[in-house]
Formats: sequence, C-alpha cells, structure tokens
Amino acid sequence: MLARLAAVQHWNSCAGCRAQPRPGDLVNGVFIEQIAPGRLEQAAIELPRYIAALRLARRPATARGPG
Repeated sequence: MLARLAAVQHWNSCAGCRAQPRPGDLVNGVFIEQIAPGRLEQAAIELPRYIAALRLARRPATARGPG
C-alpha cells in the first residue's frame, strides 16, 4: 500500500511528467482522493477499513450474525 501511495503522491506532484501511472495505482489514487481529498496519508489508513466494511456488507445477513 505504501508503494502505491508513493506512486500516487509522485504522480500528483508531477503535472508535466510523461510517465503514466500503472492502472492499479491510478484506481487507488482516485479512490483515496474520494475518501479523504488532499489527505493521502490519512486515506491510506482508512482504505483498509472501507474495504473490510464493503466485504462485510456483501456477505449474506445470516453469515454476518446478529445486529
């Protein structure tokens, strides 16, 4: 995750660069910016929580337990 974060930070700071980010890095960067605009480090902490919540939400209610 930290390598992708570094790639996104480099890409954001390099407006005139010719190098293109890898598709996975680009997707992560867009998703991170949606979670915490302008705060990549905080979003990198939050991203695993969002993924865990999405995985939990897609499971059938009987597998989740009460509540």
